[in-house]
Amino acid sequence: MLSIKAVAIAILAIVMPFACAAPVCAQVLGAGPVQPSTSPMTLDTQGRPILLVHLRAKSGVEKTFHFLLDTGCAGTLIHSDIAKEFVDQDRTRQCHITDAAGKDITAKVGEIDIQVGGFRALIFATRLDLDQTRKYEDEPIDGVLGMNFLVHTKVVLDPAHGTATWNPRNDLSGTMVPLAFSPEKLPTLVIQVGSQPCLAILDSGSSSAVSLPKGFIPSWGGTEIETVGGFGGIDRGISAVVSQVTLSGSSSHWNNVETTFWSKPTASIGSPALLAGAVELDFTGGRVILSGSGQLAYTRRPIEIPVCWHRGNGKAFLQVTSVGRGSLLERSGAVVGDRVVKVGGLEGSSLTRKALLDLLESNPEPKFAFAHRAKS
Repeated sequence: MLSIKAVAIAILAIVMPFACAAPVCAQVLGAGPVQPSTSPMTLDTQGRPILLVHLRAKSGVEKTFHFLLDTGCAGTLIHSDIAKEFVDQDRTRQCHITDAAGKDITAKVGEIDIQVGGFRALIFATRLDLDQTRKYEDEPIDGVLGMNFLVHTKVVLDPAHGTATWNPRNDLSGTMVPLAFSPEKLPTLVIQVGSQPCLAILDSGSSSAVSLPKGFIPSWGGTEIETVGGFGGIDRGISAVVSQVTLSGSSSHWNNVETTFWSKPTASIGSPALLAGAVELDFTGGRVILSGSGQLAYTRRPIEIPVCWHRGNGKAFLQVTSVGRGSLLERSGAVVGDRVVKVGGLEGSSLTRKALLDLLESNPEPKFAFAHRAKS
């Protein structure tokens, strides 16, 4: 499976000599300090922050798009369909790189003029086909806002009010934790799992509250899981409850936190832990402030089901992508490729992925109706 975050990191390293001499390729636009400003923010079906961003083309055209705010992605990504209009073709180059799976791929990197709230910059973005992740979103994202933009910012994300406040005048009240940056320019902090310290990436693009390497799996084991990965692929790991995860240097902690154990070598703190309340991401000051202290809240991972959007020819419907042995979909008579027509009382325009996942929280065995795909 293509690791798009790894691709963004690799490309960022390649374009640095081409783009600028600084370690992060961005040119902040505008005179004087950035004034406080607020922009709308929503959470997607996986609980991750989605922002409205403004792109300006050299022609003068300006449009608004939906970007995932992903502190676990080193570079900014832009969907290939909109890159044609908004990437500066005079500041573009083609890169040949090897992804995390060892596959050689070609990607284009170019400069974009982007603004979020009152913060505007010229940055280099990787042009990629994001359809694999767009099909799991009711409102398809158009790009990923990564650390080559965010490293210059200070922002308070408040999911309760649906806002992102840029360069706020007052700091959030809560638990302050210092941040460091990895060689890939990703923000990191130290957590304590039991008596064992662990370096974790601050990853707002992750739908797992806490993710740990498999070496941390508790002695009693856990449950095998399959989840939708950050860019649409299927991730497989182990889920188990960890009694306590503490933010190093403070008394603040998460108790009985649902933790995912992957084969990845790094740990991460994801959106369910970061965005259970408001959070201040102060990358210019090298710190994060979580609302609350002592025992911190987190949001439980939503129930997942392998159903995604099929879009084309002016039509959009939910389609079954996988049917596991003994799963709800198998018990409901589904086969891969089936169109989901009705679930419980959901049908027509009310049948969205979010509505389906919300229904499964309250009713784990709803009645499905499918339109079976014609056999060729």
